Amino acid sequence: MNKTYIAVFIGLVAVFGFFIYFNNKPSYRNYPPKNPTIIAFGDSLVQGVGATKGYDLVSLLSIKTNKQIKNLGVSGNTTADGLARINEAISYEPGTVILLLGGN
Repeated sequence: MNKTYIAVFIGLVAVFGFFIYFNNKPSYRNYPPKNPTIIAFGDSLVQGVGATKGYDLVSLLSIKTNKQIKNLGVSGNTTADGLARINEAISYEPGTVILLLGGN
């Protein structure tokens, strides 16, 4: 008799657990962003050093997403350099920022 109660209890807990797990839908508070401006901020990888014009990371991403992306890449920037020019990025009031620093 006790085994039956334990089995029923485990079954109810499992059903309840599955119900909670599959009903938890994530909520996105700021999607889509209010400002559609997208900027790519970073070092030479963002700037596109060594890539043929139009085949750099930002250009290809812009084509793939069909969205205009402002390229704020500066060759040779370190993370400290990026931090020093963060106001440049903020001045665009972007809704989305692609950040790539640390290669230097």
